[in-house]
Amino acid sequence: MALHADLELGVHQGRRRILELGLDELGIINQNIAAAGTFTGNFVYAPGFTHFAGQLVTTPAGATTLSVRIRTRLIGSLGGGGAIVNAAEWEVALIAAAAGLNTYAFYWGEARGNLVDILGTGSTFCFSPLFQVRLVNTGGAAANSTSVEAIVCQ
Repeated sequence: MALHADLELGVHQGRRRILELGLDELGIINQNIAAAGTFTGNFVYAPGFTHFAGQLVTTPAGATTLSVRIRTRLIGSLGGGGAIVNAAEWEVALIAAAAGLNTYAFYWGEARGNLVDILGTGSTFCFSPLFQVRLVNTGGAAANSTSVEAIVCQ
């Protein structure tokens, strides 16, 4: 995977380049997510990257909790979004948001997220090159004007 990223994106001072995915690519822009509601962003393709950091902004009317989940896919058909790897979604952050404007960072990558307990394989799930970000409001108040502002892939 590292070689793939180096060949396609080049290297700078011996390090892989960084890929930044913005609002338009992610598709989670100023969404109002009701209590117990969900919103799923666009399919994102980031081959060769194994560390991801994101930034989420929300303005809930009251205290609520947002679960940031990753839905991985197989690359089979990009147009159709690929096949489902597993029915589960991988939670990478559980954010307790207070009323008003909130900004949070979240991370996933090869340094966290083993499947030992889930599939018994010991493999890691969280750096599939094709994925979606899904927000699940598990709290009691709506998460208004919620956006995933960027995801930086390394």
